[in-house]
Amino acid sequence: MIPEVYEVFELLEFHYILKAFDTLEEAVSDFERLLSNGSKQTNVVEVNTTEPKSATPVADKEIKTTQSDQPIRTDLSIEDKVKKIVTTHPNSSTLNIARMLNTPQYGNVKIGWFGLRKILKKIDLDSKKKRQIFSVNYS
Repeated sequence: MIPEVYEVFELLEFHYILKAFDTLEEAVSDFERLLSNGSKQTNVVEVNTTEPKSATPVADKEIKTTQSDQPIRTDLSIEDKVKKIVTTHPNSSTLNIARMLNTPQYGNVKIGWFGLRKILKKIDLDSKKKRQIFSVNYS
C-alpha cells in the first residue's frame, strides 16, 4: 500500500483485522510460519500478484532485523526505542520505524503512523534530516 492508503487503513483500524505485507513473499512466509507453529488456518484469500507498471521501489522499504539482533530492554520507553532505531537506521521512514518497533527486538510495540508521528514530533525527530543529524551526533 502507498503510505496514504496505509494511513487510512490504520485510521479505520483494519490492521487489527487484516495483516498487510509489502511483498507476496512476506505474506507467504508469514502464512507458512503460522502453519508450522500448528495454527489452523481455515480462511484462504486469493492475492493478485500483478503489480502496476508504474510502481517504483522505495529505497528503505525493506528493512529487516536479523536473528542475531539482541532484544532491546523492555524497560526502555518508546521514545528511547525510537531513538535507538534512528541511530541505527537514520534514513528510515516513519512507517519503517513503526515496522521495526513491531519486531521482537523492540518488544513488538504496535503503534500507528499518527501515534509515531506524535512521538517523533515530541522528541524533535520528525524529519529525515533531523534523524540523520541525531544519528551522527549520538552514534
